[in-house]
Amino acid sequence: MTNIKPSVSLQSFQYNQDVLDKRIEHARFMFMRSYAAVDRYSEPVSILMPKLQKLFAAGRVLSDNHPINTTAGFTVFLLKEDIADLLENVAIETKTAYLADLEVEKQKQQKILEQQLYQAQVDKEAKKEADREAKLRADAAKEASEFFANLSSEKEAV
Repeated sequence: MTNIKPSVSLQSFQYNQDVLDKRIEHARFMFMRSYAAVDRYSEPVSILMPKLQKLFAAGRVLSDNHPINTTAGFTVFLLKEDIADLLENVAIETKTAYLADLEVEKQKQQKILEQQLYQAQVDKEAKKEADREAKLRADAAKEASEFFANLSSEKEAV
């Protein structure tokens, strides 16, 4: 069994814009791949085509991440109209989660440092106690030695 002490890292809970940007980029990518980013239209082709013409004329676009399905009828996925707002909400949620993660990591590092400082103080006190006991034992051994030295001198004198 190894006894590895965790070390305190001051960089692990510092704000890093590059890390946040990567998280936001990933969150946006995952959102765009989800069904929350699209509206699904599934009807027979003859009914759906006039609707799609109106939607395309209004500026709606097909989703790159959701293919058209022609298995049972005709299914099309169009990006939602308020996709920019939804992506902005994803960015805000990601930033909030990142800041919360930083705070959790800071608390974790604080607990590690607290434990290390406590253990150092306990070890210091234990060393003081051990030194005091060693001094008391040495004094007792010296006193016992002197006592027996005096006894042997008294016997020789008699």
